[in-house]
Amino acid sequence: NKEDHPHNILYDFLHTDIWDGIVMTATSFGACNTKEQIADFFKPFSHIPHVSIGIKITDEPCVMVDNKTGLAAMISHFIEKHGYKDLGFISGPRNNPEAEIRYNVFKSVLKDHNIDINPDWIKEGDFQVDRGYQCMKEIWSQPVKPRAIIAANDMMILGGYNYLYKQGVSVPSEVALGGFDDIVESRFNRVPITTVSQPIENQSYTALKMLVDYIKTKQKPADIYLETEAIYRESCGCFSQAIYNSGITFNDNDRKKFEDLSPEASLNFVLKDRMKVSLSDFKNKNSLNEIINSLMKYLNAPSLENEEQFLRIFTDIIIEESENLSSLSIWNNILSAIRICCLSHGKGQISLLYPMIQKCFILVSEKIDQILSSRIVQQTENFINMQKSLQRIMEAYDMTELMSRLRDELKRMEFTTFYLILFQGDLKTVYETSYKLPEKAKIVLMFRDKQIIQPPEDIFLSRDLIPEDLFKKEKQNTLLLQVLVFDEKLAGYLFCDTIGKEGVVFESLRSQISSSLRAGYLIDSMTNNQESLKISRKLLFPC
Repeated sequence: NKEDHPHNILYDFLHTDIWDGIVMTATSFGACNTKEQIADFFKPFSHIPHVSIGIKITDEPCVMVDNKTGLAAMISHFIEKHGYKDLGFISGPRNNPEAEIRYNVFKSVLKDHNIDINPDWIKEGDFQVDRGYQCMKEIWSQPVKPRAIIAANDMMILGGYNYLYKQGVSVPSEVALGGFDDIVESRFNRVPITTVSQPIENQSYTALKMLVDYIKTKQKPADIYLETEAIYRESCGCFSQAIYNSGITFNDNDRKKFEDLSPEASLNFVLKDRMKVSLSDFKNKNSLNEIINSLMKYLNAPSLENEEQFLRIFTDIIIEESENLSSLSIWNNILSAIRICCLSHGKGQISLLYPMIQKCFILVSEKIDQILSSRIVQQTENFINMQKSLQRIMEAYDMTELMSRLRDELKRMEFTTFYLILFQGDLKTVYETSYKLPEKAKIVLMFRDKQIIQPPEDIFLSRDLIPEDLFKKEKQNTLLLQVLVFDEKLAGYLFCDTIGKEGVVFESLRSQISSSLRAGYLIDSMTNNQESLKISRKLLFPC
């Protein structure tokens, strides 16, 4: 993307000795580069401890995912469970290692099932939504159409779904879809997408932990492989796992086993062994025991007091866990497991159990609706406030006014740390500098601990980011670096905290400040030109 090229200047910051280590998201680089190109790019940084994510680039440690197992299971599911034999595939970019692995898995599974590949149904994508849309258009324009289409990632299959939706093609009735990654958008698509769950958050956490250990111990850690898992949803013709779990039944041997277990132990057995539910996200590890003990008390001694006590305990736990929407989403499974356990331990009180479980389902549903509604309201309010702040910044007519407005708006936007740094000397394009940082910079605005601080007057080396003494005083855990560029000219960079803000905030802020700087430089240039003209006139036409 040519518009993004100037931002590659950021990588020149790595050519210094200020870094303790690097986490390299090699899969992101792999969308545009071959493995060899990525390795060449990182050679200058080989002396810095680093951990890569997704692709093994150098001999340094890497956190990788098993691209094969989950994807093979999903494709086999399409063939064996649903009987789809006419399958298309949207691959990732050529020469991308992960894209190659995923396409090879597709070919291997079809070969194992004696299914021929139709080349008209195979298209090369680039992991982006727009290309997925175009690939789907090309596949669907064929006279003979596939019964199912799988993409090498969710972004492309979502783009493909958008095309099908506009054409009025029903998913999965006319064509089934599958992806890879399990991004949030796939879960909340009009038709939830069957996909392969990749532990992205766990990859990031694991990579950073490995890097910190690497730096502390000087010992290179071993590579780590993380599992992937096929997640079946409506786009392939399945229902959610929660719906299937709600219908789980147990034979007489299971019931006898439950009789020898406590209610708490039998609940854990059903959740872990039969429903494969992970309880690691729960804040209160004893919360399920409290729920089932309270419910058993009501079933064995039914009274209005015991009923209300159970509902209050259940509600309090739901509220406590409500900060994590992912844990709330598994409550359908948990309630199904509680129903099964109570049927075995509740002395046959079915007439009491079912209405109570139904009330719990309603409580969970209401809480999820409340959280989502609250988030939408908060996000809308934040977006409106951000737009107002950006509009005020955009209206700055010169550099002095821009600084003044930024001071006011940073507080409104709840930043705690914000540095605005401008390169010194004549502005140059990235091409004039050969993607190298201008040598010197100066802080023109400094906002720390939610307070405006007078920035130092000293000019420093750009590659130091900010002067070392300021870095040592910085308390933030996470700071984001963005380049300020207009007309492909390098103006400076932002260095700010990220806590509690969406990514769009930073890109919008960077864009608006860049635009305001452009206007400020133009006005300053015009003013200087006018002063030069006045001086020239006086010299040419003295009084």
